[in-house]
Amino acid sequence: CSSCEYTCVGSGNLKKHLLSHNVIKPFNCLKCEYACTLRGSFERHLLIHTGEKPFKCTKCDYACTRISNLKRHLLNHSGEKPFQCTLCEFACKERKRLMKHLLIHNEKPLKCTLCNYSCKESGSLKKHLLNHMGEKLIKSPSCEDSGKLKTHVLSHTGEKPFNCTVCKYSCTVRGSLKKHLLIHTGEKPFKCTKCEYACTGIGNLKRHLLTHTEEKPFNCT
Repeated sequence: CSSCEYTCVGSGNLKKHLLSHNVIKPFNCLKCEYACTLRGSFERHLLIHTGEKPFKCTKCDYACTRISNLKRHLLNHSGEKPFQCTLCEFACKERKRLMKHLLIHNEKPLKCTLCNYSCKESGSLKKHLLNHMGEKLIKSPSCEDSGKLKTHVLSHTGEKPFNCTVCKYSCTVRGSLKKHLLIHTGEKPFKCTKCEYACTGIGNLKRHLLTHTEEKPFNCT
């Protein structure tokens, strides 16, 4: 996605995701600021607040909020490995493991921007870049961003080490994860001093304050 950090394997999933960036989001949660364009997404979100886990395993105590998670879990009981490599006998339970395996058969697609080094895994590229640059503040030769190396290198490797334990969200910056978690906790730390409005982001609060000042900072050119 060109607007956020979302990635997927199918164009259909991307098209569905892009709807989340539309201005009109008719399904609004009454307990937090979550809003979306699809009823199914809204119903799944509500499970966060109710704590309900409607999809239950018949062989153990496992329960979850998504049918896809239950299907993956059931593979632990059946031993089935539906994702098979067409080039060798490798088979696994998850698509992402198969995609990682396929790199063995391919060339090394990840390349260092500072030397001729190339590798198959983002973790290896990250370690290599650290050898080049140490723990210094740098300016990358492949983009205009600067900052602490460990955080910046992730923008090139595609690795997202900060993962939400409630949903599939992941990101490269700890601050982004903290902000995301507010969706699940319902906490709204940014409060208006002139009314009861509260929200999860400082940007939203600034926009809200304009309703009190009647200021209109954006002018048509």
